[in-house]
Amino acid sequence: MNTHTYEIVDAALRHPNAIVDVWGPGWKGYNKSEPLSTNIKRRQNRIWQIESSLSDHTAEAARRAEKGWFPRTEEAELPPWSQPEWTVDPAEEQYCGNVRFDIVWTIS
Repeated sequence: MNTHTYEIVDAALRHPNAIVDVWGPGWKGYNKSEPLSTNIKRRQNRIWQIESSLSDHTAEAARRAEKGWFPRTEEAELPPWSQPEWTVDPAEEQYCGNVRFDIVWTIS
C-alpha cells in the first residue's frame, strides 16, 4: 500500500460518521482464488458472526445480573467474551443478518 492509499484509509478511519472495515488479500479469511463477491460475502458473515456473539454474551451477562448471579462462584461467573472462530467454508456460512456495505473499495 502506498502513502496516498494509506492517507485515504487513515482519513476514513478517523471520520466520525463513517464505519470503516479494512480487510483484503493477505488477511485472515480472504481467499485470492475466489471472486471478490465471495470474499465480500465471507466478510459480511464474519462481521455478523462477531456482532451476534457479542450481543448474545451481553444478553447473558444482563440475564445473570437480573437474577442476582454475581460472580461469587466459578459456576456463576461468565467468562469474558472472545471472538468466535472464523467460519471458513463458504457453503457452511450463516446468514449475514443486516450487515451491508455502502461502499466497497478495492485496491489492485
